[in-house]
Amino acid sequence: MAGRVLACIVGLFACALIFAPTTTALGPLFTVKVAKQKNGSYGSDTKVKLDKDETVNLWYRMKNVSPGQLSNSGFDDGDNEIPDGLSVKWFKGKTNVSHDVQTSGLDFDLKEDQVRYFQAKVRADRKNVKHCLIGRGNYGDAIYKSADGNINGNCIS
Repeated sequence: MAGRVLACIVGLFACALIFAPTTTALGPLFTVKVAKQKNGSYGSDTKVKLDKDETVNLWYRMKNVSPGQLSNSGFDDGDNEIPDGLSVKWFKGKTNVSHDVQTSGLDFDLKEDQVRYFQAKVRADRKNVKHCLIGRGNYGDAIYKSADGNINGNCIS
C-alpha cells in the first residue's frame, strides 16, 4: 500500500514538473497566431485558397505574454513535410530563414511583451495541393504552441 501511495506522489510530482512551466500565475508564457496579412486579424488558424501558379503570404506572430524575458525561444515549422507541388519560403523581415525554420528551428530570445513576425510565402506548382502549414513557437525543450495555415482545406479541426 505504501508503495502505491509513493508511486502516486512521484507521478503527480513528475506531472507538475512537466506541465508547470507552460504557464505562470498570470497565464501562458507566449502565444503563436497566424493571419493572411501582417496587420490582419490573428487567430489559431486561417484558411486560404491557393490555385496553380498562385502565391499567398501567411504571417505567424509569436508574442511573449509572460512577465519577463524568455531566453532560449525558437520558431519552426513543426517538422512539417511539404508536399510535392507546393513550395514554402520563410522570412523574418527580409531575411530568408527557410533553412533554419525547416530544419532545427530558428533560435532567439523574446523580451517581455516582444513580438516576432515570420512570413511564409507559399506557392502552388499544381492544382489542388492541400496542406496544413504549421508555424510553431517553443520555449526551452518542452513548451510548444502552434498556429495552422489551412491551405485548400487540409487542417483537421
